[in-house]
Amino acid sequence: MAGDSRNFFAPVRAAARRLATFGRLRTKIIVAFCALMVAGGTVTTAVVSYDLSSSLRDEARQRAHALAVTLASQLARPVADGDARTVRFLVETESEHTAFVVLVDPRGEIVQFGSSQPLARSELREIARHRRPGTVGVFGDRAVEVPATLPGNLGRVHVGISLEPALATTAAVARRVLMATGAAAVVGILGILLLASVITRPIGALMEASLRMGRGDLDATAPVTGSDELAMLARTFNDMAAQIRRRMAQSEEQRAYYERILDQMPSGVVVCDLDRRIEYASSQARQMCGAAVGSAWPDSLLGSGSSSDAPGARGEALRRIRTTPAGRTLEIAAAPMVTAGNSGSTIVTVRDVTETHELARRLQRAERLAVAGEIAAGIVHAINNPLDGVSRALDLARRSPADAQRVASMLEYALEGTARIAAVTRTLLSFARADDRKPPVQISPNLLAEEATNFVALKAEQSHVSLTTDLAPDVPGVLVDPRGIVEVLVNLLVNALDATRAGGKVVVRTLGVPDGTVEIAVADDGVGIPPELSDRIFEPFFTTKEIGRGTGLGLSVARRVVESYGGEITVDSTPGNGATFRVRLPRALQAALAEVSA
Repeated sequence: MAGDSRNFFAPVRAAARRLATFGRLRTKIIVAFCALMVAGGTVTTAVVSYDLSSSLRDEARQRAHALAVTLASQLARPVADGDARTVRFLVETESEHTAFVVLVDPRGEIVQFGSSQPLARSELREIARHRRPGTVGVFGDRAVEVPATLPGNLGRVHVGISLEPALATTAAVARRVLMATGAAAVVGILGILLLASVITRPIGALMEASLRMGRGDLDATAPVTGSDELAMLARTFNDMAAQIRRRMAQSEEQRAYYERILDQMPSGVVVCDLDRRIEYASSQARQMCGAAVGSAWPDSLLGSGSSSDAPGARGEALRRIRTTPAGRTLEIAAAPMVTAGNSGSTIVTVRDVTETHELARRLQRAERLAVAGEIAAGIVHAINNPLDGVSRALDLARRSPADAQRVASMLEYALEGTARIAAVTRTLLSFARADDRKPPVQISPNLLAEEATNFVALKAEQSHVSLTTDLAPDVPGVLVDPRGIVEVLVNLLVNALDATRAGGKVVVRTLGVPDGTVEIAVADDGVGIPPELSDRIFEPFFTTKEIGRGTGLGLSVARRVVESYGGEITVDSTPGNGATFRVRLPRALQAALAEVSA
């Protein structure tokens, strides 16, 4: 029952653990948002810078191209006329508005150049070699350089536009973009913190209430503020908590109610887990076998303690009869508990059958005495005959006291007669007083059949019924208490003789059965048993004999004795054609194995 409450709170604890991660989740969201803002700002700055730089480069290239083409057309005539002064003037004038202007003759030699800043010879030679637009490094900076061919193949003019203004503009724009991104990140963080303050506070309170409930505090509630979705969630949680409290209270009431019922039952009830650990024990179970919650089920009360012999380990019910040190006889039954979760628990019932067993022994003794009385009626003749001989021998010895040889012969005859009388009475007493069951021994079924037949031989002779045996020579032995099985066979033989008319016959047969059992059959050709009574003859106190001739306990006791050794007793009968009672017992090997496992 404690396991039910643990399973009941398992979803609550799982929800509490999920909510417990909310604080860490909030931090992750803030960090992720900041990282996103930084990444976004960086990407935006890079894209804007690239686009702006490309635009400015294109604009500088177009301007340089326009200047180069215009200057080439202007320089064509002065170069052709060899007007060096005009050439110098044009080059120097344009170089004031550009990074540089370089005039190269058709052979690649520099004719004239001008620049806003001094140029090294290496820089000039590098510019003179270019035939296509490109970017060059001058003055320690970068510039766009565009060559143009003078009309008439008089040479080339190279015009360069500095990229420094473009780069400065790009850097300024990038700084502004980064500043805007940083400002947006600050605003976003402040917004998230504000959101955490406004929204996560009630969620945190709900989380705390869930954690308390997960720890078993059923009075935990979440504060309700406002009417938004969070307030609805808090109200739903409080309603759930109230419902859980009601159900737990009802569960406790039902548990107490069922425990009171189990405590009032005459049988004790114990619930064990797969490890034989006691989960519940009623008051009767605690009194009868000392079962205590949390302790292990005693091996001596049910099985050997191996996992294969555990209560319900193989899915079937087990039943054992055990005697406590106090002398009480307990009937213990175990069966697996069938539940939806299939937890593997086992229900064990304990019943005190001391009085029942004592009553059964008394009834068995009464039946035995009744059978002994019927046998005794026939034994009287067996006693009278040797007793008459003893009397005659003693009388003859008394009449001839001087004849020592005759006296000795008569005394020997008398001793023999008294020995026969003592054997008959001893056999009768041993049958009537066989109250206590002895440990089973291995014995041949043929010996059991012969001994039972000897008991009732005189009764058969008096009833004028033929009593014979048909014993298989190689029948396997059985592991039983011989007196108990002989008692069963004597009871069956007496019933057979009573049901058989004079001139009839009764046969006792033994044989081995292929299913691993040994059969002892008692067959007669008497009146038989009606079909409507064949199912009742083994019931206690049921008899078809006349009043005063039977107790109705013989067959019920016989069945109980046979079943106690793992056997069975059945009957086949046709009215008017006799009946055959079959006693089947396990062979000695199978019986020994079953006894060890029990």
